[in-house]
Amino acid sequence: MGRDPRYDILFEPVKIGPVTARNRFYQVPHCNGMGYRDPTALARMRGVKAEGGWAVVCTEQVEFHHTSEITPFIELRMFDDQDIPMLARMTDAVHEHGSLAGIELCYNGMVLFNAKTGQVEALLLDNGYLTDLRTAAAGAVAAKWLAREDARRVGVVGAGVQARLQVKALALVRDLAEVRVWARDAEKAANYAAEMTEDLQIPVSVSASIEAAAAESDILVTTTPSKSPLVFASALHSGLHITAMGSDAEYKNELDPPVLADCDLYACDRRSQCEILGELHHALAAGAVSAETVVPELGEIIAGRVPGRSGPDDVTVCDLTGAGVQDTAIATLAFQRSQDKGAGTVFTS
Repeated sequence: MGRDPRYDILFEPVKIGPVTARNRFYQVPHCNGMGYRDPTALARMRGVKAEGGWAVVCTEQVEFHHTSEITPFIELRMFDDQDIPMLARMTDAVHEHGSLAGIELCYNGMVLFNAKTGQVEALLLDNGYLTDLRTAAAGAVAAKWLAREDARRVGVVGAGVQARLQVKALALVRDLAEVRVWARDAEKAANYAAEMTEDLQIPVSVSASIEAAAAESDILVTTTPSKSPLVFASALHSGLHITAMGSDAEYKNELDPPVLADCDLYACDRRSQCEILGELHHALAAGAVSAETVVPELGEIIAGRVPGRSGPDDVTVCDLTGAGVQDTAIATLAFQRSQDKGAGTVFTS
């Protein structure tokens, strides 16, 4: 069977060049996995002051539903006097909930382009592995900057791939002493506890409820595709940090909206995206947070532009929906490592 014409956009060439006042944005093929394609997103793209130079790519997430219009895009932004050599495009054409009859499932891969010439530098057939790693790394960065310095107890909601990787990444930024896991599937939770106890060499146990896991944790990580809230404001306690990374689509929701209203600091990876996809989207819709509420981005906190945690008793929340620039960073690193080791296959034409 030939390729469905609705996917032709995935195979169009990428246009990259100097940013000018007239061509600030290019509509280019892109799919970033589990996000949601908002028909009005293009109208909300933030403008870029064009003063010459080259652009680095920040992607909006999209998802291919069988009922969705396939019109993904990439937003270009200016970085003054910086040489941004690479950009990555994810190629996840269809996932398990949006596959079309007669079209085989296509899992994640990345195409790495030279940002100045548009030429393909590498094809990374990672099946989503690199995205899994960068998602876990983002969670660790959030905890590094927002969790208490002495945070050692971790609660995890979910028992899948991210539940494992998030905790392993956390162990790189905090000296973990114990982990508690809750999952809907008790058998998966038990298997998780056994595997992670061996991997981390610290006690990992199963909690009877999310509330019980949160009560005994300094850091709570939610890693599920839940469509309804799992963590409620009653679970908040002094000093707790929550990293919520499961809500990467409009219909997903792990935190009850009052959680965002009751915490001392709510931050996100990218506000414009979280307003559409993340926990912020649901809090705004519920009226728990107003559109005028100041919501710092994690990058702003790291750069020192806005304050983060102000003291050990603060309750902090970080909402991670996934940023395409992270894919570019990890794809570039993977490409460089493969070159250093002489790995991979070189194609010439």
